[in-house]
Amino acid sequence: TISMWVFLSLVCAIVRCICLTSFMQVTDPTSPLCKAWKLDYALVNGKKEVPTIGEKNNKTVFYLDNKFENFENGEPLKGTWELDEKNKKIIISSDDIPDKLVLKLIKLSDTELVIGSTNEKDSREVFLIPLPINR
Repeated sequence: TISMWVFLSLVCAIVRCICLTSFMQVTDPTSPLCKAWKLDYALVNGKKEVPTIGEKNNKTVFYLDNKFENFENGEPLKGTWELDEKNKKIIISSDDIPDKLVLKLIKLSDTELVIGSTNEKDSREVFLIPLPINR
């Protein structure tokens, strides 16, 4: 029989492999968008707004397979994303939203993602920073 410690060691090794594989699916040095992002601050009609305590735990993850997950108040929103580099847009689709969401890509680097949107009421620029990876 396998001892409990050997069994637990095997389970831990499997979990670690799964976690590392998930990490590799998110991050890609050639694709700065594919990582987990959190809200740093937003500019609404030029006025800086910082995230509330509840918003500080929100995150958006862009995966290499063009899927995304957005977590707001613990509620996940899942869908697909498309990067239109020529027109500097990120197009978001989800079964949970009626129309595609088209976001203006203002800046994308390894350390910052800035997206914008405009409607009849206001204009927004959202500044996101990558989440640290826990290893």
